[in-house]
Amino acid sequence: MKTPNTTAFSEAEARKIIHQLHVRNPQMVKKEKVTILKKFGFSQSGIYKMLSKFDQTEDETCVQRKPGSGGANKKVTTRKAVQIEMEFNHQTGKSQRKTGEKLKISAMAVNRTLRKSNIKYRKRQGHPEAPADQYSRLQNLAKNEIRKKTRKVLVMDDESYFTFSGCKMPSNAGYYSSDPSLTPRAAKEYPTKKFESKVMVWCAISSTGISKVFVANKGQTINKDCYQAILKSHLIPFIDKKCGGRANCIFWPDLASSHYASDVQTWMGSEGIKFIKRENNPPNCPQLRPIEHFWSILKQLVYANDFQATSREELIKRIKTCLKKIDVEVVKNMMQKVPEKST
Repeated sequence: MKTPNTTAFSEAEARKIIHQLHVRNPQMVKKEKVTILKKFGFSQSGIYKMLSKFDQTEDETCVQRKPGSGGANKKVTTRKAVQIEMEFNHQTGKSQRKTGEKLKISAMAVNRTLRKSNIKYRKRQGHPEAPADQYSRLQNLAKNEIRKKTRKVLVMDDESYFTFSGCKMPSNAGYYSSDPSLTPRAAKEYPTKKFESKVMVWCAISSTGISKVFVANKGQTINKDCYQAILKSHLIPFIDKKCGGRANCIFWPDLASSHYASDVQTWMGSEGIKFIKRENNPPNCPQLRPIEHFWSILKQLVYANDFQATSREELIKRIKTCLKKIDVEVVKNMMQKVPEKST
């Protein structure tokens, strides 16, 4: 049998053909009906949708499309385009469908207007609750530390933990499957431990590059003595070799208690390291500290393709290898923008 040309039928005619076959053959199973109707060139999904609708009622009026069921298809005027931009840009809690109803246009028209204006839906990010004095600290940081010394190279450091598996990373949190019952267990499940093995890594970054990382020994904590040793073995060589010397830099430590221990501050002063004072260092400000984003980039590389380390040595080797893959220019650019963000 030669397959009929789909262009020979209008939408209304196609609906009638499907309806007639459905009514005249009540004993025929749905799969057989679909096989016959597909020979007319109708899409399988469209046939199933129509048959499901006809199962709900025997009324012939269901064959006809209801007026307006396809949504409004009115042209978006310049005025409405501006209204849509003002309604959505830099806003949250907005609905394209409700905006379309208000402006008497389709949701698709709203979507097209947003795409033309390069207004995209973006996921909101959480941030720690800021203390009451954070704004004043930011002002002091901008006025007395960063903006005042714009010619100096800003250096910041931080520590971060790396677990043996990256199952909780966004890229590894889910899996794709056409049938979960056929998916291997290793793909849809991951082992959980109450105390997962992890490695602590220290690193410093600046507008001139990335320092060598320090990997803490198993069970080692970063107290004041350990932190001072890290600064001596890793930070000072980084500042002297890549940042133009200690007189050319200002150091922005993390607010951990060991970082601002009195012995550490005294030692930094004696070594000629100029650092941001604790009273001017704002807490809970990841948006001002690009090193937080740096850790995110590094972890995405480390745990790519659902990497899982089998030993501490394998994880450390992976971290150091992935560190070399980071685009240094991206890190430099992030650090160069800190003075602008602090105002």
